[in-house]
Amino acid sequence: MPSCKNDNTRMYNGSEPSPKGLGYCAHAEKLYNVMEGLDENEWYVSKVGDSKRWKLLKIPSQWFKKFEKLNKQVKLDTSNNYLKTYQKELKETIIKKIVKGKEYGDIIIYHTATWAVYGNKKFEKAIYDITKIKFSFSEQGLQNNIVRHY
Repeated sequence: MPSCKNDNTRMYNGSEPSPKGLGYCAHAEKLYNVMEGLDENEWYVSKVGDSKRWKLLKIPSQWFKKFEKLNKQVKLDTSNNYLKTYQKELKETIIKKIVKGKEYGDIIIYHTATWAVYGNKKFEKAIYDITKIKFSFSEQGLQNNIVRHY
């Protein structure tokens, strides 16, 4: 078994879903430090008794209350391939609301544009600016006009 990257006296097997699976022991990290795990979910360091453990970062439902009524205007990256190919005239959209999705850690964004905002970097940056959490676009969820799944 390989040694942990942040404490060479500890070992990991590489199958742990948390950042330990990537070689990062919780006990050597700062409390509440957040890292992406081997399972691509975000994990944070929590104190459990006298030791530290990785815990899955879950977004509580009440966190979404502040995003129920948004009216955030977003200028889009017009060099985006989807906009250039399918909707050249689309220059901006308005993000109306962000709600919790059905699965762990996913969100649904309601906006005024079409599906052509797919992969638009300025749109993704606006989501980060609003939520302060880095979400990545999902190709598995809702991808329709006025709805995006992250």
